[in-house]
Amino acid sequence: MKLNLKDAKRIILHGQGLLQTDQFGRGINAVQKTIEQLGYVQIDTISVVERAHHHTLRTRISNYSPKMLHKLVSDRQTVFEYWSHAAAFLPMQDYRFYQPVMKGFAKKRSIDQKVRQEVVRRIAAEGPLQSRDFENPRGRKSTGWWDWKPTKRAMEHMFLSGELMVRERRGFQKVYDLTENVLPDHIDVSWPTDQEQGHFYVRRMLSGLGIGTAKDIGYARPTVKRLSDNNIQPCIDQSLLEMTESGEITSVEPGTTVLHPHLIQCRPRSDVSGSVFFRLLITWSSTENGCLTFLVLTIRSNAMYRNQSEGLATSSYLYSMVMLWSGDWTVKP
Repeated sequence: MKLNLKDAKRIILHGQGLLQTDQFGRGINAVQKTIEQLGYVQIDTISVVERAHHHTLRTRISNYSPKMLHKLVSDRQTVFEYWSHAAAFLPMQDYRFYQPVMKGFAKKRSIDQKVRQEVVRRIAAEGPLQSRDFENPRGRKSTGWWDWKPTKRAMEHMFLSGELMVRERRGFQKVYDLTENVLPDHIDVSWPTDQEQGHFYVRRMLSGLGIGTAKDIGYARPTVKRLSDNNIQPCIDQSLLEMTESGEITSVEPGTTVLHPHLIQCRPRSDVSGSVFFRLLITWSSTENGCLTFLVLTIRSNAMYRNQSEGLATSSYLYSMVMLWSGDWTVKP
């Protein structure tokens, strides 16, 4: 079997929800489907015309408005905020897979218990609150952008450890509530096994990427490690092996002729062992040896990014991307 250039492009665009106009439909239900397909939509504080996460959704849903995302988070509670590789909007159904990071963060970091207890007491009595609802200690003045007051630091700690969730945002500022008041009763909160965790990362990432490497699948690894000391790569690697053996994954090899040889060159390398996986209408894939050379064009930055030997490096912003290379993908039996 061979996967030609045209089909490879279609896999990527389909995974990103950019193969056709309104691929997931229109309206608020399409917003939900888009977030579930992509696995996450990164929250970006940068606002040019509109904040970046709204651009991500607007490029996929022609009648999108920020009110739709707000409703999914605050009213329907089918989307929640937490960290993937960065702060992101995530499908609520995936909540259990972020619990290991929450527990690891709580174990790794300390918190002022007096301030924590005050936050819990006031939210329980008054309902959802912002950090601005708590006064600064008398005589304390901020010295900079990241010089958070004690209550803000405590609330962020409680958010990252799973004790608080973001109920909504007002003017892009978080409104915190106790997790028990936000997390729907029907959501599975059982602790994931290593196998379930690994399979989750593989399926979620390849669902949105269409084509990706083992490195892409573990893209959140540095952030997870920083927050919780957990290393997710071993369970991902094990899941790739198991899914290959079960037939859920198949191996492919790319061609070696590049589209722009004056920009990048492809040469065999014995010291590189990479993996390229693809899901969707075809199957999943991996390479064991050799060098995959290509260009990736991201619409967001209008810049070309090249990567030799590591495989497909896709934009974490989940914007439209185009892979450019010549030759076919040969699927091994």
